[in-house]
Formats: sequence, C-alpha cells, structure tokens
Amino acid sequence: MTTMTNTELAETMVAGMLEGNIEKLLGCMHPDVVVIEPSALPYGGEHHGHAGFGALLQQMSSRLELDVGAISVYDAPSGFAARMDATFKSRATGREVKTTVVEVDEVVDGLITRIDAYYKAPELVAALYAE
Repeated sequence: MTTMTNTELAETMVAGMLEGNIEKLLGCMHPDVVVIEPSALPYGGEHHGHAGFGALLQQMSSRLELDVGAISVYDAPSGFAARMDATFKSRATGREVKTTVVEVDEVVDGLITRIDAYYKAPELVAALYAE
C-alpha cells in the first residue's frame, strides 16, 4: 500500500509509461489489476494481473510503437481519468495513426485495481496492427 494521492499515483503511472519503465508502472497497480482494452482491437478484452498487463504490452508492442503526447489527468474520489494524445506507428510499414485514448482508472488502498481504456478510433489502430 502507498500513501500517494490519486493524482500522485496518476503522475507516477504516466512517468512510468513515458519512460518505458514497466517496474514503475506495475508499482502503481494492484497485483490483481484488471485492464480492459476495446474489443475492436486485436489485443482487446480483459487482461488480469501483472502478468496479463505484461502480456498485453508485449502483444501491442510486437507490432506497434506508441508515442504519448499531451496527457491530462482528472482526479476523482474513486480513482482518476487520463486523456492522452497517442500516436501508434506500425513496425512493419512505418505508417502512423494519431488518436485520443482515455483511461478510467479505479484506485483502492493507493493502487490501481482497474484500467478501462477507450480509444477514439480503435478501428484505425486495429487496421494499423494488421499491416
């Protein structure tokens, strides 16, 4: 358990994401975290625990590079929401798709227990993944 506020937890998670620091990311998450990606994506669905999150990152990064631009975090009593400008790049073709990703994260006892991700254009990211 950590004594960070939801905002501090979000900032730590974002820093871990921008640094590509998986240990920092996992340190923000409960061991039984549930990550939900849109079903329209090849890596969509529910991913459970630290192992599931790691497998999700591996599957996504096997075909796509992710660059995150501007991030806005919105605190809430039960967690936080984060809005991110994301650029996905195909490793096969180099083509890029820019979209917005919003996450709604639930926090219990200072750790993220649920991440629900919403992509503005999941069909474009899915097509890019298929290249």
